[in-house]
Amino acid sequence: MNRSIKRFFLVFYFIAVTAGFAYYLFPSKAVVDFVTVQAKRIFPEMTVVIQDAKPSFPPGISLRGITVRHGDVPGVEIDKVNISLTFKSLFTKQKGVRITAQLLGGKITGDIAPVIEKGENGPQMVSSPSKWTLTGIDLGRLQPVKQATGLDMTGALSGEISGEMNAAGPKIAGELTVSGYRAAFSKAMFGIEALEWKDIKAEFEWTGRQLNLKKCEAAGPQTDVTISGKGEWKMPVGQSTLAFEGTIKPQPEFMAQLTKTVPAALLPKKAAGKDWIPIKVKGTVGTPDLSFK
Repeated sequence: MNRSIKRFFLVFYFIAVTAGFAYYLFPSKAVVDFVTVQAKRIFPEMTVVIQDAKPSFPPGISLRGITVRHGDVPGVEIDKVNISLTFKSLFTKQKGVRITAQLLGGKITGDIAPVIEKGENGPQMVSSPSKWTLTGIDLGRLQPVKQATGLDMTGALSGEISGEMNAAGPKIAGELTVSGYRAAFSKAMFGIEALEWKDIKAEFEWTGRQLNLKKCEAAGPQTDVTISGKGEWKMPVGQSTLAFEGTIKPQPEFMAQLTKTVPAALLPKKAAGKDWIPIKVKGTVGTPDLSFK
């Protein structure tokens, strides 16, 4: 056998064996403990459980069987999270981290560019700008929201989000879309078993616990809606407050159905399918209050 080829196979064999030992002897528990402790430090209200951690390629770590929960609220199940350095980090001083998560039937991909400065106790991360892409998240599998609202939801969530985490807390902004949205009530309300929209598009900002919904537009077979306003995140989720207003245009068939079950005094007086009717949504996520101006 050619000596060069033989050396190549010997080197390849050495790398394969070393990689195999590194994989099977990887300190999974130490990595899991480190990640859960850091998550608890940043989000003290949350509990993160990780079943396993292994090295991955490109060079990084793969976390599997992750559950994120808050108190007694049902957890969000994350199938797998891969964490690796970005390609640019390997050749420049500017460091970045690529995170890919598979969850709820879809995928979230993000790039984080941590800003690290020298501190009294060594290097410290002072902020972490990031950009995220969401694709095909199944809202029907989002159990915390289902418990908080009592709604049986379906729909596919996608969008683009940018954000930053610093000492003042998270600041997030983005645009999200939901296709094929349906929210079924546990009990029919005024003869209506569910609300449906073909497409929902929202532009928002989130600072700390405050939500600023800049614009949300929804179009569907029952109603068309435009809405904006503010909300505040609280725990349990059902106690989160709502303060939104906008306009709604009921479709003629939907309005005809409402006139059979809803008292006339509660219905808007403008003609369905022709005029936009002002609306307000107040109260909490658990007990929302809808009214017409």
